[in-house]
Amino acid sequence: GYEEELFDAALLLIDDAVDHAISDQVLPWRKANRATSQRKTFFPDSSDHSAWAQVAILRPNWLRGGQKLVVTYGGSEMRTELSCGSTTVWSGRWRTQISAGKSPLEPVSDWEELCWHTDDDVDYLELELKLSGDWCLQRQLVMAREDQFLFVADALVGPHEAAIDYASYLPLCPDIQFSPEEETREAFLVGKRPLARVLPLELPEWRTLHCEGSLQLAQGGLCFRHQAKANRFYWPLFIDLDRKRIQRQVTWRRLTV
Repeated sequence: GYEEELFDAALLLIDDAVDHAISDQVLPWRKANRATSQRKTFFPDSSDHSAWAQVAILRPNWLRGGQKLVVTYGGSEMRTELSCGSTTVWSGRWRTQISAGKSPLEPVSDWEELCWHTDDDVDYLELELKLSGDWCLQRQLVMAREDQFLFVADALVGPHEAAIDYASYLPLCPDIQFSPEEETREAFLVGKRPLARVLPLELPEWRTLHCEGSLQLAQGGLCFRHQAKANRFYWPLFIDLDRKRIQRQVTWRRLTV
């Protein structure tokens, strides 16, 4: 929640017109000035990234009901928080457990930024973490502005073929429900209303088709798992955040090269 007195005191001390205008858009108790500030103020970019602070904010706009993904990646741990308006969908440490053969792959470096790009269409952040045994984990995060979706993916690259066991956990907030479909592998994240539809693009759409992977609720988080015998693999997750579109039927096909 917000500490109203603390925010108001900070804004009074800074007394910056742009900060006041942004606060009118995003702080719930400043509704009176919202329309006026929106007309009169040239807003800065709603997304930002600091390589020095190792923090990125992927935010399509300043609207109060919009989506926002915050990423911090100091050291070998990554923390993320996804919000849809005033509702936080997940928040906390993004845990990943990977083994190759019988050996667990442990971090041997800190997360490092490979690419940050923002334009009128998307915000894009790509990070890399070196693992033991000369393996490497690369993570991609894309927030689309007009199309209102979040795309996250892990790419694992190694020096030789091995039996890979991969599991990743995004910590859902206590009031968010994981609601999987019965016949397909898609799932919904639901608060007071449906907030997002999650499509595990690496897996076959229909549950009748066998695969070595899953999307499920485990250890209080959104868990995606995969097993493969390879020296590299790619695990993409498409998260639809459009309130109207997530009520429609969808389909997808696995990409094979």
